[in-house]
Amino acid sequence: MASQLTQAGVRSIVFCDHALQGQSVCGYPVPFASVQDILAAGSDLRVVVTLGDNERRRQLHERLAERIASAVIIEPGRVYTDHIAEGTQILAGAVVNVEARIGAGTIINTNAVVEHDCSVGSFSHVAPGAVIGGGAVVGDGVLIGAGAVVLPGVRVASGAIVGGGALVARDISHGGTWTGVPARPQQRVNR
Repeated sequence: MASQLTQAGVRSIVFCDHALQGQSVCGYPVPFASVQDILAAGSDLRVVVTLGDNERRRQLHERLAERIASAVIIEPGRVYTDHIAEGTQILAGAVVNVEARIGAGTIINTNAVVEHDCSVGSFSHVAPGAVIGGGAVVGDGVLIGAGAVVLPGVRVASGAIVGGGALVARDISHGGTWTGVPARPQQRVNR
């Protein structure tokens, strides 16, 4: 991670976490306890919001973006596209193929695959080991669970949650949680 950021002109990585303030993460300091601390530190910082919750990540990203530029984290892997928006994280072992488009604040997690000509919307999360087939379109704020597969050319509506191990063989036209093989909407149980 550090070498990729250094190549982008970022000289250091700092974390913000109230519980870890004054400690370090992977050898990097945790000097900030709050968003207010980051904003007070000045505009020479570049940030990436790493929260797992898509909506909270979007809100914090937008709040910080008013005053501080976003960075992009690309860990060692295979990234073959230039269409990666600000605040995106592409983690170790992930593959993002030719002409894929990744929206702002999105996480492409460990060993996930986003094939050629895909579009993944802003503030989405492609969990570890998930695969999105060529030409698929994933909306904003979507969670594709660990080991899930979205077949080529399929569309997943904004706000949808695709459960771990699910197989999305047909378009998902609305939000909600989709699970199984093939993926079907999960029914709510009234208690």
